[in-house]
Amino acid sequence: MHPADIKAALEKAGKPPSRVARALKLRPSTVSQVIHDKGKSRRVAGYISDAIGIPVSQLWPGSYPALELAEIRGTRRAA
Repeated sequence: MHPADIKAALEKAGKPPSRVARALKLRPSTVSQVIHDKGKSRRVAGYISDAIGIPVSQLWPGSYPALELAEIRGTRRAA
């Protein structure tokens, strides 16, 4: 999914990237890197996925195989 679409979905859900960073006690740049697929964080990816209701496998295909497998099995815990 395109980073602008992810950011727009977060805004629509009332959880802009800055709020995601605060909720996870991270720097905004860390969240931005994950959104742009320049950095990896299962915790951030899972939180964003839960916040906007789109599976990690659709947001960042192939980037988080363990989370994708958990989604298939239905065992991924909410962030």
